Amino acid sequence: MIVFRLDVPNEKYLSDQTPLFEKAMELLSQIIFKPALEEGGFVSKYVELEKDLLQRKLAQIIDDKIRYANKRCTEEMFQGERFRLFANGSEEQIKNMNRTDLYDYYQKMLQSHPMDLFIVGDVTKEEVENVLNKYFRLENRNEVLDIPTTQVEVGRKEEKVVVEKTKITQGKLHIGCRTNVSYQSGDYIPLVVCNGIFGGYAHSKLFRNVREKESLAYYVNSSIESHKGFMMIMSGIEPDKYEKTVEIIKKQLAEMVAGTISDEEIDQTKAVIINQMKESNDLPVQLMERYYHGIVGGVKRKTEEVIQAIQAVTKEQVQQVAQKIEIDTIYFLTNEHTVEEGAHQ
Repeated sequence: MIVFRLDVPNEKYLSDQTPLFEKAMELLSQIIFKPALEEGGFVSKYVELEKDLLQRKLAQIIDDKIRYANKRCTEEMFQGERFRLFANGSEEQIKNMNRTDLYDYYQKMLQSHPMDLFIVGDVTKEEVENVLNKYFRLENRNEVLDIPTTQVEVGRKEEKVVVEKTKITQGKLHIGCRTNVSYQSGDYIPLVVCNGIFGGYAHSKLFRNVREKESLAYYVNSSIESHKGFMMIMSGIEPDKYEKTVEIIKKQLAEMVAGTISDEEIDQTKAVIINQMKESNDLPVQLMERYYHGIVGGVKRKTEEVIQAIQAVTKEQVQQVAQKIEIDTIYFLTNEHTVEEGAHQ
């Protein structure tokens, strides 16, 4: 997905009544549909600047060990799947880009790929439609409706351990799990609650037991990728604490599976999630992103409906969804850890 964003003051609340909304839409239209060109392609100097910027971003990941470990765990876990590919591409791809091929692809995208325009603000539907008809009227579009969807791989795979050594003082332990639940599933809301109890917040099982009780991790948390059916557990640990940390993380997941979950954990997690959702209602970007999740996932959920669904989640539902979570890949970035049998570098 390519996203263009623009924020503009509402002239209703300014002393100067210049029609800023219309001017902003005109500007956005020009940026998207009339980009600067040079001999049938994008301007060469801009393309080279952006290629250099992308290459720098790729190089910086090596120095950011958390992002690097996250990237490597994802690559190892999703070998053979498109999800392994990094959003910023590879050095080879960037090197082989040229301005005419890029522009040809951009034109194809504008003519055939699905496009959605979200506008949040104190404006009327009539006002918006008038402006859009003036600046966003697209001619001769032939929209492709069968854009490939994300494939959720279901089924147990053998647990894989990958150990990588580098110059590092704090080990990075990232564990990739298959949740076997995607955004459109009826189990998605229970999964959100499950992740919050397990490792999503400061009151979670991972935080309390791995970091606070056992003092094994500098940080530890879990997060879910809504559409791929993917959970990532991330922690920073001393290299010699690897076995003990993995053991306790697995124990916390086993507790979720067994239903060893207190009412306080459930209530606290629900309260945090609901509060975050209510706060996001005041943030236009998050509102738009949440709505777009519904378009991509094929299920549109209103905020009020999601809050009601969260409140209705039971301990049994959390337990059942936890039973679907399977550890796929354990990735450890370290400097001195002895590679265990079955692991590879």
